[in-house]
Amino acid sequence: VSLSALPQLINQLRLQDATVGNCYLTTTLADPSILPDDCTETVTDLDGNTYCAKTIGNRIWMVENLRYKGPNNIGKVYGDPQGFEREATEKIYGRLYTFPELTNNYDYEFQDNPRNILIQGICPFGWRIPNLNDWNDLRDAVGGWAENGKNLKLNSRLIWPTGDLPTENTFGAVAGGEYYSWAGEGQPKFGFLNKQAFYWTGEFEFFRTPIESIYQVINLSSSSNNTSPVYTAN
Repeated sequence: VSLSALPQLINQLRLQDATVGNCYLTTTLADPSILPDDCTETVTDLDGNTYCAKTIGNRIWMVENLRYKGPNNIGKVYGDPQGFEREATEKIYGRLYTFPELTNNYDYEFQDNPRNILIQGICPFGWRIPNLNDWNDLRDAVGGWAENGKNLKLNSRLIWPTGDLPTENTFGAVAGGEYYSWAGEGQPKFGFLNKQAFYWTGEFEFFRTPIESIYQVINLSSSSNNTSPVYTAN
């Protein structure tokens, strides 16, 4: 069967057997260009999910977003879709984690200077959450301040509908949006899909009380060719 190109990122194909009344074959399709195909190695998490990894600069990076949920079903799939869209959305965009989820409730209390420390969190064995030194190395490897935000992105208009894109994929960042863990009843819990990508770092700032502690995040935006570190209260 020959299929013409479809404009959606995720599509469902359903075929009916004309000789049998209610017999269907259903499959989920996604644009194959969004999946990395130049891995230098692979890594597997504790759930058994396998990810592409490659050397960029002086580090080896996973170039897919983490999908680990563990025994407590941590992290959120953007929009909380159901049915065939859920698995496909999770595969493409990964899961959205709070800082305590990502760090596996790492205790910063005994750190004199919680900067550039090494935290495994929920990463696969042998891997860790990138700190600012890691992000700076990645930034320098893909064009420095002026171009790194563009060059880190996945070259796909289905993922980044607007803004400049690289000519080839390196890190392959997807605009997975964010989850608002603080949102109350009736408030939106997700935002910025296909517009922005937010990456936790291992950086933590102490203020006067634990409530005022903040975390540093790397932000990629469809409207900018560079990355911007921002702060969030989680």
